[in-house]
Amino acid sequence: MLLAVIVLLSGVAAALGYVVFSDNRLSINPSEVTVAITAPDTVASGDELKLTVTYYNTSPVAISKGSVELVMPDGYYVASSDPVPEDGTQNHWEIRDVPAGAGGTITLTGQVVGQVGDIKDFTTLLTYTPANFSSDFQTSATTSVTLGESIMQLDVSVPEQVRSGEELSYVFTVTNHAALALVNAKAVVAYPAGFTPSSADPSATQSNHTWLFEQIDPGATETVTIKGTMSAEADPEQEFVLQAGIQEADGFLNLQAEDRHTVKVINPELSLKLSAPTSAQAGDTLTYDVTV
Repeated sequence: MLLAVIVLLSGVAAALGYVVFSDNRLSINPSEVTVAITAPDTVASGDELKLTVTYYNTSPVAISKGSVELVMPDGYYVASSDPVPEDGTQNHWEIRDVPAGAGGTITLTGQVVGQVGDIKDFTTLLTYTPANFSSDFQTSATTSVTLGESIMQLDVSVPEQVRSGEELSYVFTVTNHAALALVNAKAVVAYPAGFTPSSADPSATQSNHTWLFEQIDPGATETVTIKGTMSAEADPEQEFVLQAGIQEADGFLNLQAEDRHTVKVINPELSLKLSAPTSAQAGDTLTYDVTV
């Protein structure tokens, strides 16, 4: 009779999803330990992104130890977290002695960078060991953030038209509208075939068309003035293309903004020659020759 009762209790526990110890004490239902991660659905590329990780133990058994790990996508840079990880990392937290019915919260603040339209996935893993148990359990949660508009603004000043051979000034300004500084901001100008640059202030970082700004603080700007001459020999309408973004450690440019400006080049190398008689009588017919 006793054996039948034990078998019956074991069957009920298994049906409920509980783990049974060898001494027949119920332990923990894995579905009663949860983890969640929350973040805004959309954020501007280069702007601040706050993440909240919450774990909760609704089982009747305490958690003796465990850990929370955050798997972060490329382009997310942690600025601060609460609590601060004990192991010196930015994405791993040890948890201890979580009573039944208790839990905890981890918050992170950082900067997310990518191209407009990118989707960034964040996954949190909770690994834990119930009290008086030797095996680990694990649960996870994922959230996605879409990168909307960029916080990097471009303003360009250039004449709409210029005479061939005349000096031209091309001025561009990069503005950071984010709450955090932009690190390794990069601007690249593609010159038209008829433009010959003569100077730039500040000087280009790479070649004569690339500028790297180590840091642009929130609300701050960087301005570059390029001077040179235009020629109409290539095309009477010539286009300047400016691209700006964040340079990653591997050199990849996360494009944030682009500007295109067309300049019309007027060719003044036209001469007008007029020939006519030097003298004439009243009533004479005069003939004029016009040569362009």
